[in-house]
Amino acid sequence: VTATPSKLVMAAEQQEQRPDAEAGKVAVPKKTSALSRRRVLVGTAVVHKGKRLGVMQGISAVTFIILTFLCANAYTEAERECASSPVTLREWFMAALVMHCICGLCCFLAMYMVLSVMHKEIVMARSSSRKGSSNAEAPDDEEPLSACELNTLLVVSIVMAVMALLLFAWTIVGFVSLSDADRPEMKDSCKKGADNLIYIMALTLIAITCCSCCSMTDVHITPKPVIP
Repeated sequence: VTATPSKLVMAAEQQEQRPDAEAGKVAVPKKTSALSRRRVLVGTAVVHKGKRLGVMQGISAVTFIILTFLCANAYTEAERECASSPVTLREWFMAALVMHCICGLCCFLAMYMVLSVMHKEIVMARSSSRKGSSNAEAPDDEEPLSACELNTLLVVSIVMAVMALLLFAWTIVGFVSLSDADRPEMKDSCKKGADNLIYIMALTLIAITCCSCCSMTDVHITPKPVIP
């Protein structure tokens, strides 16, 4: 028996495909788009792995925010006279600061969306329990799960994938600048900035692998079949 999408997740799809009966329009069957299928898969993953996804997104957000502060501190400590190529160390720290900040905000937003979906699932489960029927519909006074939460998760995962690629490319640029700053005539003028750059690049690569790739990929992985 495979894991199936919850009623609230399916309600998000039915909202978009509901005909306008009041306007007298005839319902026309719509083909399920790739976006709709992906949205259902993401919703199913969130419903069945919500706690793990919420914890992972929270840890990822804190990690990127810490890296943001480390880049800000390294930027203030880097020597202004350091003229490494292709970019100076201060320029590298500033760009990395912006990208880490964007990743941290995306993780916070993803965590909020996961918690929002979990909250609505819990409300519906409690309502079904009170009615004594596992097939009870969502209560009228509760807002049904719209496609907004799932669309936001999809957009955030795409943004995080793009930012992971940019951070990886920027880390390569940092290695080139570090090798240039390690020349004998530039060692003294780039010492403190180079020392900070080494551990920030190492932490960035770890964050890309564990936070960006793993946490966002888990959102798109459907639960394994459950065999009673």
